[in-house]
Amino acid sequence: MVRLSIAVAGFTVAVLVLVVTLKEKFFDGGWATICFTLLVVAGCVVVRRQYDWVGRQRQKLDQVFELPKEELAVAKSAPPDPMQATAIFLTTDHWGPTIHTLLWVQRLLPGHFHSMVFVSAVQVEASAIAAPATVPQQKARIERSLDQLEAFCAREGLRTARFVAYGIDPVESLESLIKQVGALFPDSVCFSNKLILPANRWFSEWLHNPTALSLQRQLHFEGIPLVIFPVKLI
Repeated sequence: MVRLSIAVAGFTVAVLVLVVTLKEKFFDGGWATICFTLLVVAGCVVVRRQYDWVGRQRQKLDQVFELPKEELAVAKSAPPDPMQATAIFLTTDHWGPTIHTLLWVQRLLPGHFHSMVFVSAVQVEASAIAAPATVPQQKARIERSLDQLEAFCAREGLRTARFVAYGIDPVESLESLIKQVGALFPDSVCFSNKLILPANRWFSEWLHNPTALSLQRQLHFEGIPLVIFPVKLI
Protein backbone atom coordinates (compact mmCIF):
# COMPACT_ATOMS: atom_id res chain seq x y z
CA MET A 1 0.00 0.00 0.00
CA VAL A 2 2.87 2.40 0.83
CA ARG A 3 4.55 1.72 -2.51
CA LEU A 4 1.26 2.25 -4.34
CA SER A 5 0.65 5.56 -2.55
CA ILE A 6 4.12 6.82 -3.42
CA ALA A 7 3.69 5.74 -7.04
CA VAL A 8 0.31 7.50 -7.32
CA ALA A 9 1.71 10.67 -5.75
CA GLY A 10 4.68 10.68 -8.12
CA PHE A 11 2.46 10.09 -11.13
CA THR A 12 0.13 12.92 -10.10
CA VAL A 13 2.99 15.40 -9.69
CA ALA A 14 4.50 14.38 -13.02
CA VAL A 15 1.17 14.82 -14.82
CA LEU A 16 0.62 18.24 -13.25
CA VAL A 17 4.09 19.43 -14.27
CA LEU A 18 3.54 18.16 -17.80
CA VAL A 19 0.12 19.84 -18.10
CA VAL A 20 1.43 23.17 -16.84
CA THR A 21 4.41 23.01 -19.18
CA LEU A 22 2.21 22.30 -22.19
CA LYS A 23 -0.30 25.00 -21.28
CA GLU A 24 2.20 27.76 -20.63
CA LYS A 25 5.01 26.99 -23.07
CA PHE A 26 3.71 24.65 -25.75
CA PHE A 27 5.16 26.69 -28.63
CA ASP A 28 8.32 27.53 -26.67
CA GLY A 29 9.54 23.97 -26.41
CA GLY A 30 6.60 22.31 -24.72
CA TRP A 31 5.94 20.24 -27.81
CA ALA A 32 9.48 18.85 -27.58
CA THR A 33 8.79 17.84 -23.97
CA ILE A 34 5.71 15.84 -24.90
CA CYS A 35 7.52 14.18 -27.82
CA PHE A 36 10.44 13.20 -25.59
CA THR A 37 8.06 11.89 -22.92
CA LEU A 38 6.21 9.75 -25.47
CA LEU A 39 9.52 8.34 -26.73
CA VAL A 40 10.57 7.41 -23.19
CA VAL A 41 7.20 5.75 -22.51
CA ALA A 42 7.41 3.84 -25.80
CA GLY A 43 10.92 2.67 -24.93
CA CYS A 44 9.77 1.46 -21.52
CA VAL A 45 6.89 -0.47 -23.12
CA VAL A 46 9.27 -2.14 -25.59
CA VAL A 47 11.68 -3.17 -22.81
CA ARG A 48 8.82 -4.48 -20.63
CA ARG A 49 7.45 -6.57 -23.53
CA GLN A 50 10.95 -7.90 -24.18
CA TYR A 51 11.35 -9.05 -20.57
CA ASP A 52 7.89 -10.65 -20.66
CA TRP A 53 8.74 -12.55 -23.86
CA VAL A 54 12.03 -13.84 -22.47
CA GLY A 55 10.27 -14.85 -19.25
CA ARG A 56 7.74 -16.90 -21.23
CA GLN A 57 10.51 -18.61 -23.20
CA ARG A 58 12.38 -19.48 -20.02
CA GLN A 59 9.21 -20.96 -18.55
CA LYS A 60 8.81 -23.11 -21.65
CA LEU A 61 12.37 -24.36 -21.21
CA ASP A 62 11.63 -25.10 -17.55
CA GLN A 63 8.61 -27.16 -18.57
CA VAL A 64 10.77 -29.31 -20.86
CA PHE A 65 12.85 -30.50 -17.87
CA GLU A 66 10.27 -30.20 -15.08
CA LEU A 67 9.95 -33.28 -12.89
CA PRO A 68 6.68 -34.16 -11.11
CA LYS A 69 6.29 -33.51 -7.38
CA GLU A 70 6.22 -37.24 -6.68
CA GLU A 71 9.70 -37.64 -8.14
CA LEU A 72 10.97 -34.56 -6.33
CA ALA A 73 9.81 -36.00 -3.01
CA VAL A 74 11.89 -39.18 -3.36
CA ALA A 75 14.87 -37.82 -5.28
CA LYS A 76 17.95 -37.88 -3.07
CA SER A 77 21.55 -37.40 -4.09
CA ALA A 78 24.77 -37.91 -2.17
CA PRO A 79 26.85 -34.87 -1.19
CA PRO A 80 29.79 -33.99 -3.45
CA ASP A 81 33.25 -35.38 -2.83
CA PRO A 82 35.70 -32.46 -2.41
CA MET A 83 38.47 -34.61 -3.87
CA GLN A 84 36.61 -35.19 -7.14
CA ALA A 85 36.33 -32.88 -10.13
CA THR A 86 33.38 -30.60 -9.44
CA ALA A 87 31.23 -28.50 -11.77
CA ILE A 88 29.85 -25.30 -10.21
CA PHE A 89 26.76 -23.97 -11.97
CA LEU A 90 25.38 -20.47 -11.64
CA THR A 91 21.63 -20.75 -11.56
CA THR A 92 18.54 -18.57 -11.20
CA ASP A 93 14.88 -19.21 -10.48
CA HIS A 94 14.69 -20.88 -13.92
CA TRP A 95 16.20 -24.37 -13.92
CA GLY A 96 15.79 -25.07 -17.64
CA PRO A 97 18.80 -23.03 -18.83
CA THR A 98 20.97 -24.56 -16.09
CA ILE A 99 20.07 -28.11 -17.09
CA HIS A 100 20.75 -27.13 -20.70
CA THR A 101 24.22 -25.97 -19.60
CA LEU A 102 24.77 -29.15 -17.58
CA LEU A 103 23.98 -31.27 -20.62
CA TRP A 104 26.46 -29.22 -22.65
CA VAL A 105 29.15 -29.96 -20.06
CA GLN A 106 28.38 -33.68 -20.06
CA ARG A 107 28.43 -33.73 -23.84
CA LEU A 108 31.80 -31.99 -24.11
CA LEU A 109 33.42 -33.62 -21.04
CA PRO A 110 31.74 -37.01 -20.70
CA GLY A 111 32.33 -38.69 -17.36
CA HIS A 112 34.63 -35.96 -16.04
CA PHE A 113 32.31 -34.36 -13.47
CA HIS A 114 30.38 -36.50 -11.00
CA SER A 115 29.79 -33.73 -8.46
CA MET A 116 27.54 -30.79 -9.28
CA VAL A 117 27.28 -27.70 -7.10
CA PHE A 118 24.59 -25.10 -7.75
CA VAL A 119 25.08 -21.52 -6.59
CA SER A 120 22.56 -18.71 -6.73
CA ALA A 121 21.94 -15.27 -5.27
CA VAL A 122 18.81 -13.65 -3.86
CA GLN A 123 18.88 -9.94 -4.58
CA VAL A 124 17.86 -7.90 -1.55
CA GLU A 125 16.34 -4.52 -2.45
CA ALA A 126 18.24 -1.58 -1.01
CA SER A 127 15.33 0.83 -1.30
CA ALA A 128 13.47 1.55 1.92
CA ILE A 129 10.14 1.30 0.08
CA ALA A 130 10.80 -2.25 -1.14
CA ALA A 131 8.21 -4.69 0.10
CA PRO A 132 9.74 -7.08 2.67
CA ALA A 133 7.74 -9.97 1.17
CA THR A 134 9.80 -9.89 -2.03
CA VAL A 135 12.82 -11.61 -0.44
CA PRO A 136 10.92 -14.73 0.74
CA GLN A 137 9.21 -14.90 -2.65
CA GLN A 138 12.55 -14.79 -4.47
CA LYS A 139 13.97 -17.37 -2.08
CA ALA A 140 11.03 -19.70 -2.68
CA ARG A 141 11.50 -19.47 -6.47
CA ILE A 142 15.23 -20.16 -6.12
CA GLU A 143 14.61 -23.14 -3.84
CA ARG A 144 12.10 -24.58 -6.29
CA SER A 145 14.64 -24.28 -9.08
CA LEU A 146 17.34 -25.93 -6.94
CA ASP A 147 14.96 -28.77 -6.04
CA GLN A 148 14.40 -29.47 -9.74
CA LEU A 149 18.14 -29.36 -10.46
CA GLU A 150 19.05 -31.71 -7.64
CA ALA A 151 16.28 -34.13 -8.59
CA PHE A 152 17.49 -34.17 -12.19
CA CYS A 153 21.04 -34.92 -11.02
CA ALA A 154 19.85 -37.60 -8.60
CA ARG A 155 18.12 -39.35 -11.48
CA GLU A 156 21.41 -39.27 -13.38
CA GLY A 157 23.39 -40.60 -10.39
CA LEU A 158 25.27 -37.35 -9.78
CA ARG A 159 26.29 -35.87 -6.44
CA THR A 160 24.91 -32.41 -5.65
CA ALA A 161 25.05 -29.50 -3.24
CA ARG A 162 23.47 -26.04 -3.17
CA PHE A 163 24.62 -22.65 -1.92
CA VAL A 164 22.58 -19.44 -1.86
CA ALA A 165 23.87 -15.93 -1.17
CA TYR A 166 21.97 -12.78 -0.21
CA GLY A 167 22.99 -9.28 -1.17
CA ILE A 168 22.19 -6.03 -2.94
CA ASP A 169 24.56 -6.62 -5.86
CA PRO A 170 24.13 -10.11 -7.41
CA VAL A 171 27.55 -10.02 -9.11
CA GLU A 172 29.32 -9.18 -5.86
CA SER A 173 27.30 -11.76 -3.93
CA LEU A 174 28.00 -14.52 -6.45
CA GLU A 175 31.68 -13.65 -6.66
CA SER A 176 32.08 -13.95 -2.91
CA LEU A 177 30.03 -17.16 -2.80
CA ILE A 178 31.98 -18.78 -5.64
CA LYS A 179 35.27 -18.04 -3.88
CA GLN A 180 33.96 -19.77 -0.76
CA VAL A 181 32.66 -22.75 -2.70
CA GLY A 182 35.87 -22.95 -4.72
CA ALA A 183 37.83 -23.23 -1.50
CA LEU A 184 35.68 -26.20 -0.49
CA PHE A 185 36.07 -27.86 -3.90
CA PRO A 186 39.57 -27.02 -5.16
CA ASP A 187 39.25 -29.14 -8.33
CA SER A 188 36.32 -27.20 -9.73
CA VAL A 189 35.26 -25.25 -12.82
CA CYS A 190 32.41 -22.73 -12.93
CA PHE A 191 29.78 -22.79 -15.66
CA SER A 192 27.04 -20.37 -16.65
CA ASN A 193 25.03 -19.46 -19.73
CA LYS A 194 24.02 -16.52 -21.85
CA LEU A 195 20.80 -16.14 -23.77
CA ILE A 196 20.94 -16.11 -27.56
CA LEU A 197 17.86 -14.39 -28.94
CA PRO A 198 16.37 -14.51 -32.44
CA ALA A 199 17.87 -12.22 -35.07
CA ASN A 200 15.06 -9.69 -34.75
CA ARG A 201 15.77 -9.34 -31.01
CA TRP A 202 19.57 -9.15 -31.09
CA PHE A 203 19.55 -5.53 -29.86
CA SER A 204 18.17 -6.55 -26.45
CA GLU A 205 20.61 -9.37 -25.58
CA TRP A 206 22.50 -6.95 -23.34
CA LEU A 207 19.38 -6.67 -21.17
CA HIS A 208 19.60 -10.31 -20.08
CA ASN A 209 23.28 -11.29 -19.97
CA PRO A 210 25.15 -8.69 -17.87
CA THR A 211 25.48 -10.79 -14.70
CA ALA A 212 27.28 -13.78 -16.24
CA LEU A 213 29.56 -11.64 -18.40
CA SER A 214 30.43 -9.23 -15.58
CA LEU A 215 31.07 -12.11 -13.21
CA GLN A 216 33.26 -13.83 -15.76
CA ARG A 217 35.52 -10.77 -15.98
CA GLN A 218 35.72 -10.51 -12.20
CA LEU A 219 36.51 -14.20 -11.67
CA HIS A 220 39.09 -14.30 -14.45
CA PHE A 221 40.99 -11.52 -12.68
CA GLU A 222 41.04 -13.80 -9.63
CA GLY A 223 42.24 -16.77 -11.67
CA ILE A 224 38.93 -18.63 -11.34
CA PRO A 225 37.67 -20.22 -14.57
CA LEU A 226 34.09 -19.51 -15.64
CA VAL A 227 32.84 -20.99 -18.91
CA ILE A 228 29.70 -19.52 -20.48
CA PHE A 229 27.55 -21.66 -22.78
CA PRO A 230 24.90 -20.32 -25.17
CA VAL A 231 21.20 -21.00 -24.58
CA LYS A 232 19.12 -20.26 -27.66
CA LEU A 233 15.59 -18.96 -27.19
CA ILE A 234 13.27 -19.32 -30.14
